[in-house]
Amino acid sequence: MPKKFAVRTSILSKSWRHRWTLVTNLDFDDIHKVHGFDVLSKFVDRVLEFCQTPHVKLFRLKFSDRYYWYRMSSVSSWIDKAVRLNVQELDIHVILAQLPASLFTCKTLTKLSIDCESHNGRVWRCLCSVNLPCLKTFDIAVFDKPHENAFKLIRGCPVLKVYF
Repeated sequence: MPKKFAVRTSILSKSWRHRWTLVTNLDFDDIHKVHGFDVLSKFVDRVLEFCQTPHVKLFRLKFSDRYYWYRMSSVSSWIDKAVRLNVQELDIHVILAQLPASLFTCKTLTKLSIDCESHNGRVWRCLCSVNLPCLKTFDIAVFDKPHENAFKLIRGCPVLKVYF
């Protein structure tokens, strides 16, 4: 059930009031652009603040609409909170992103997909050591020092499945 419907169920009954906080898929890809960044930011912050599940199966940020210009620190903070919620699958599609160091040492991450647009061609750099012991698949564009960053990522993923 999409999160917006899960939240709506809280008005049906007092016993259902906080059920939405147990949702394991946090999928933020259906926010309409008329709401603006401030409304969106508050919504994502509140969902992550009240999320009570010990493990998040999927955390998706998909805001590719050019009308959205996110603060990179907000996206970084949301990813960091997802890591703290023991995220298994992380799917990021935003215009700009600054990846937190905690992402590169997430013990529960099994699937990682990052698709970021940038005007200067520098999407992200792997500045810290990588230790992703459960990561099996990833889909990332490496623009800045591709050989150095890609190999650093691959070395830190011992169970990575390689497909040709």
